[in-house]
Amino acid sequence: MLRESGPLMLNHLLASVFWRIDLWVLQYFSGAVAVGIFSAGVKYLDGLNVIPAYFTLAIFPLLSRYAAALPPAVSGGDRGGARTPAVSGGEAGGAMLAKAYRLASQLLFIVALPVAVFFSFAATPLIQILGGAAYLPDSATALAIMIWSIPLGFVNSVTQYVLIAVNQQRFLTRAFIIGVIFTGLANLIFVPRYGYLAAAAILIPAELSLFIPFYWAVRRYVTSMPWPRLLGGPLLAAGADAAMIWGLGRAGVPLLIAVTAGFVAYVAVLLALGTFRGDDFAVLRARLPQIRGRRR
Repeated sequence: MLRESGPLMLNHLLASVFWRIDLWVLQYFSGAVAVGIFSAGVKYLDGLNVIPAYFTLAIFPLLSRYAAALPPAVSGGDRGGARTPAVSGGEAGGAMLAKAYRLASQLLFIVALPVAVFFSFAATPLIQILGGAAYLPDSATALAIMIWSIPLGFVNSVTQYVLIAVNQQRFLTRAFIIGVIFTGLANLIFVPRYGYLAAAAILIPAELSLFIPFYWAVRRYVTSMPWPRLLGGPLLAAGADAAMIWGLGRAGVPLLIAVTAGFVAYVAVLLALGTFRGDDFAVLRARLPQIRGRRR
């Protein structure tokens, strides 16, 4: 048990360092005021990270069952080497694991994007609610920047659990080491000069520094992911969402109405692009009549 779970403990430690190294560097080079400005925005990110955390914990047993049907060389049982073709039950398990991962990634990305757009435009009132006028406008600016780390962060969250399901927690340790080194060096280079703005902006490429090795392992041990097809539609919809809010804001429309209209535009573009008509969403479409029946 210790041999198998030890890497998970180490990964949790590295993830904690990954998320807090910017605060340590900021404290050393810019002082407590900069840390306070930055932390006001990070509190919102910590709260939002509850979404992928609970989502991935809920689906992890399902991912594990699909992964258990994979041959040892695919699931990491040989610690090994090349990925081997799945056969019989392993073939079905591999297909279901790939489909579950595609669906989970899309759902989290689709949820994260309008949240990021909303926080970008509503950063000022949100910071005023959390910390008061003393944190404005600096904390609002930092929040509007750092919030764009959550789309990749949400995907990274479920990807991490997929790799654990196929027994690649030791690879995750190496990936987190890469992420910690990148984030640490980036903060050491840019924070002394640009302060909390650099710390906020670095959160975005920091998530990318995890996403790249994560996906390398997913491609090797799980499946190839058509990211442009999966994420392109939601990105276009998010652009429409942002454009709608910006345009209505310029016309003097209240923020709440503009945000609501932007979200409607987001959903409309997703529907127009057929995002929910793909095979990956078939399981959700099949469940809708049952859910409606239960409510009645």
